[in-house]
Amino acid sequence: MTEQQVAPSEFEDFLEKYNRGLRIVVEGAQAETGQTPKATVWTKNKARLYRYEPEKPKKYPVPIPYRLRPHKPPLRPRPHPQQQPHRVPRGRGL
Repeated sequence: MTEQQVAPSEFEDFLEKYNRGLRIVVEGAQAETGQTPKATVWTKNKARLYRYEPEKPKKYPVPIPYRLRPHKPPLRPRPHPQQQPHRVPRGRGL
């Protein structure tokens, strides 16, 4: 491709973006509003509190336990490291 073939397409893209931006500035941004269903939860004078309903229900993953049996504690509690008796190494005589 030569620069003559690339330049017109870039210029056309620039003009399209410029026209779109100018149209938004002149006409204002068009956005759909008020589409989410809502329910009035609380009112006081002119103030209203709405609860908006989700568009689709949320799916929460269900955790699958690795073991289905309950945890069994040991029959004898482990002694504290400071309470363990002193052990004499074997293999060498005194």
